[in-house]
Amino acid sequence: MMLTESYFEKKIHELLPELKERIAVGVSGGADSLCLTLMLHEYSKKQGIELKALTVDHQIRKESSKEAKEVHKFLKKQGIQHEILLNKEKIGQTKVEEQARSIRYQLLTDYCKKNNIQTLFVAHQQEDQIETFLSRLARGSSVEGLSAMREKVYRNGVLLVRPFLDISKSEIEKYLSQKNLNWVKDPMNEDESFERVKWRKFLPVLEEKGLPLKNILSSTKRLNRAAQALFWYQETFIKEGVTFYPEGYALVDKEKYFLLPDEIKIKVMDALLKRIGKSDKMISLELLERVVLGDIKKMSLASCLIIPHKRGIFISKEPKTMPPSLKIKKGKIYQWGGFDVCSELNGTIKASAPIKRKKNVPYLVQQSFPFFEAEKELENIVKIEYKETSDYHIFIKMIKKD
Repeated sequence: MMLTESYFEKKIHELLPELKERIAVGVSGGADSLCLTLMLHEYSKKQGIELKALTVDHQIRKESSKEAKEVHKFLKKQGIQHEILLNKEKIGQTKVEEQARSIRYQLLTDYCKKNNIQTLFVAHQQEDQIETFLSRLARGSSVEGLSAMREKVYRNGVLLVRPFLDISKSEIEKYLSQKNLNWVKDPMNEDESFERVKWRKFLPVLEEKGLPLKNILSSTKRLNRAAQALFWYQETFIKEGVTFYPEGYALVDKEKYFLLPDEIKIKVMDALLKRIGKSDKMISLELLERVVLGDIKKMSLASCLIIPHKRGIFISKEPKTMPPSLKIKKGKIYQWGGFDVCSELNGTIKASAPIKRKKNVPYLVQQSFPFFEAEKELENIVKIEYKETSDYHIFIKMIKKD
């Protein structure tokens, strides 16, 4: 695919027909991200959109801060708003790539949320997609994993957009060269101790042995369609066969669940554990298969409890993973244990089984319920009521005597 301004504009309209007024782009100074930033800048000017370029300085290499400042100087000359996000976390000696990627996305999405930016662009391209596929294939990944990277996906509540997945690195470099622009060459891209670099060096060998890289890209697109179909069936079952309760647990219709195809069972369980446990972390596919495809037993997994019961399968937060008690002041909104909590009274929120137990709900499940204690006894209160506005939003209300 040839990279031109007209192709880029058409792609953005296709991906985001109603693009918001403020967007951000991650830029390292490498060819891919620099090209994306410059093209977005031109597009934003035409559309009256505010663009903010963001560079994460991981501080893994001594030169990284200097390079980030050079990117800042260059983009400022182009009239592009730019900020450097400094990593303050220590990166260990093992799994450096994974740590750096996690930190990068956390810093980028946190900045976007704080600054009311809903859309973040990143510059992954064709070769990145192929490397992702091969890496996940080597790990025995699922259909969803082998579909590799998606053009649009939510991460930490921010829409992540990858408009270059159909574009080769050579096309990107050709575009920059035609404009007489230089880019930063990261020495880590040549370091074969990193998994991605190993796969990158191996790509020419695959083509020589008769595996065209374009066929890998075709497979990722087909697998992506399959993953979307599986997701539809997963969400349809969750809508029809799962009941969510305001205290933060779910009850799965056991009979309907056991009639599902195995793959949908696995995906439903994965989705529920992430939703109840409030985590985006990957859960081992091998472990999920063992749990779901065997006899489901009482167990803890991914900060959750799974409890088979005569009423169905309970999935709740694991009491020992709940946060400590938190003092709250009336009228303010607090985040606690995956809940947004707002109260009409001063008091303390903590995880505890209610004084009046729920019937036919395992006691272990009830131990993770939000429990509110008023700061002082109030004569006119009969009880404190938990009232939902939507999932995991709790309003603590005074119920007065008549």
